[in-house]
Amino acid sequence: MDKALHRVVSFPFRVLCWIIDMFLLAALFGFVILFIIQFTHSPKLLHWGWIVGLKRLGDPVLAEISSWVRMDWPAGTGFSFIPIVMAFFTWLVKIVVDGIFLKSSSAFSKIGRAFQPPAGGRVRPS
Repeated sequence: MDKALHRVVSFPFRVLCWIIDMFLLAALFGFVILFIIQFTHSPKLLHWGWIVGLKRLGDPVLAEISSWVRMDWPAGTGFSFIPIVMAFFTWLVKIVVDGIFLKSSSAFSKIGRAFQPPAGGRVRPS
């Protein structure tokens, strides 16, 4: 398979890998930030647009997960480890998904190399 054709064919796969990777990274950092803002901070911090959006997206997810383990989110007193545990599990999922994409990508390139003529451009007689 020609290199240009291989790039065109593998492009959707690479885009899908990138989108899933960015989603998992955003979720991971979002959980870490939700864990951090439980501690003492300026009240003005909670009015930042991206923090408001993060809480609007992350709080329902964390509330559902915390209900499974019979905990409260947001924690009434003290702090909860649920966001950092979710960040850890998201990181593990990211490692597994990256491994799957790496194996798929190498298998995809092996398939592409199978269609290339041997070095020298001559096909061996059967």
